[in-house]
Amino acid sequence: MEPINLGDLLRYSAARTPHKPVVIHGENVVSYQALDQSTEALAHWLLSNGLKPADRVAIHWSNSSHASKADSSQSLSTLE
Repeated sequence: MEPINLGDLLRYSAARTPHKPVVIHGENVVSYQALDQSTEALAHWLLSNGLKPADRVAIHWSNSSHASKADSSQSLSTLE
């Protein structure tokens, strides 16, 4: 069996069950599809700002559902 990474697992889950909740924080619910779209937007933002595939990145966010709603038009310093 070939190893699977977290990104592949998220894309698979988003395709299979797009509306299923993946993050629940109080009243905020984030679906697999919304989380996949947010992570893709962040990945494209990072690439457009100079990162290259296979570069390592550390991102520190507070433990909340708001972090999963990051918009690609925001700068990294405002993704909180």
